[in-house]
Amino acid sequence: MATIAQALTLGVKHHQAGNLPQAEQIYRQILEVDGKQADALHLLGLIAHQVGQNRAAIEHISKAILLNDSNSAFYSNLGAAYLALSRLNEAVASFQQALRIQSNGAGAYNNLGNALKQQGKLEDAVANYEQALWGEPDFAEAYYNLGTTLQDLGRREEALEHVGRSV
Repeated sequence: MATIAQALTLGVKHHQAGNLPQAEQIYRQILEVDGKQADALHLLGLIAHQVGQNRAAIEHISKAILLNDSNSAFYSNLGAAYLALSRLNEAVASFQQALRIQSNGAGAYNNLGNALKQQGKLEDAVANYEQALWGEPDFAEAYYNLGTTLQDLGRREEALEHVGRSV
């Protein structure tokens, strides 16, 4: 019989390969053995987010956070689920918490920028996209997001430079 760690490893392999039903089955089996397995709850929530079931994603990831509130990926993925539902204040708070735990999370800065942009806080969004690029200089999505936000601010020359770097 596999250990929980071995089962998680197998589930993650299926998850990364795009075999979400198999990964979900493994994560659920882990939770049958140990209902307080935070990583399995988080990964189950991540699958829910990936297939557009964001309310279920929030439920699973929130439970994982209750069990382990020191994992920045949990908060970042929770923020992504909130963002998908346009629950912008909760998304912003989740991304900010992810960054309090791990201050160099380029993905969280980029996603925080996206949430702030949707709130109409364009200058704050720009600052977060720039922070993402500081941490990950080849982050094409952050260049694109920065460029389009600069365009929205009427800063066309800067916008073109950044959008150009996204390709």
